[in-house]
Amino acid sequence: MLNTTDLDTATDGAWPDGVHDPRRRSLLLLALTGSAVAISPAVLAQSGAGAAGVPKRGGTLTIGADADPIGLDPNTAKAYSSFDFTALLYTGLLRWNAEMKIEPDLATGYLVPNDTTYIFRLRQGVKFHNGQAFTAEDVKSTFERIADPANASPSATLFSGIKAVTVVDPFTVKFELKAPSATFLSYMATNPFGCITPRGVAGLVTKPVGTGPFVFDSYEPNQQFTLKANPDYYEANQPYLSTVVFKFFKDQGSLASALRSKAIDMTWFKDPKISAQIVKTTPDLVSAPGKTSRTFPVWINMKTKPFNDVKVRRALRA
Repeated sequence: MLNTTDLDTATDGAWPDGVHDPRRRSLLLLALTGSAVAISPAVLAQSGAGAAGVPKRGGTLTIGADADPIGLDPNTAKAYSSFDFTALLYTGLLRWNAEMKIEPDLATGYLVPNDTTYIFRLRQGVKFHNGQAFTAEDVKSTFERIADPANASPSATLFSGIKAVTVVDPFTVKFELKAPSATFLSYMATNPFGCITPRGVAGLVTKPVGTGPFVFDSYEPNQQFTLKANPDYYEANQPYLSTVVFKFFKDQGSLASALRSKAIDMTWFKDPKISAQIVKTTPDLVSAPGKTSRTFPVWINMKTKPFNDVKVRRALRA
């Protein structure tokens, strides 16, 4: 553990060992999820993946999606279909890196003076997409929004162990927990649970305002969703793409046809058999099929019959 006195001498980029010094990604990758992913060779060439060359800057990536977003406010979004969008529009204090390790994002580091206290030092100079400056007040207001029953936030239960969020100074915020938590940092790093929203800004469900690498441009329901590169993104020279377009298809067959016709650059299939068939029939089209890590949980109310019986729950688990 680190003493809180370490905070007095710590500065950005020079916090003590154990504060999880940020290791920045060299290339911003889109975190798309599904059962099986198919990527056009042109996309890999554009990104420089698998090659020694530097990724090319600019261009548009067109993604085939199987569902429209249902709300774009990360603090209240309940649908998985929204998460692919909030992941590009918003960021949190922490994030998962390519090795599935937690690292700072909007934070530059954090101290853990005891088992129930986390003190985050924040990036300076960060702007929300509306030009509003990001400060510790936004962090505090975000978790107040999550905790407010009126907002019915799905994240409220995940963060119910938070006792207090205190603004130490404009770029330092302290979280005090009711008890030690093994999941607190994981939830903070996971989109959309730990996403920070700007204080005092309403209407985020349809007009998202984040600090992410891409900015909301337009949305045509059942047609497409367009994002533009954030010119003020806090990671130097990122993102590489200029535009990301999601085109919506209501069935797996239409997605497969769009990929074959090159109407889209990449997509994911819930049925891996479809992906396998495309690879088999058009190997020159699909360069990077593979499995991803999305899971679909089934939520049950343990207060109602028959799920209030532990034997029933164990039977379901078996």
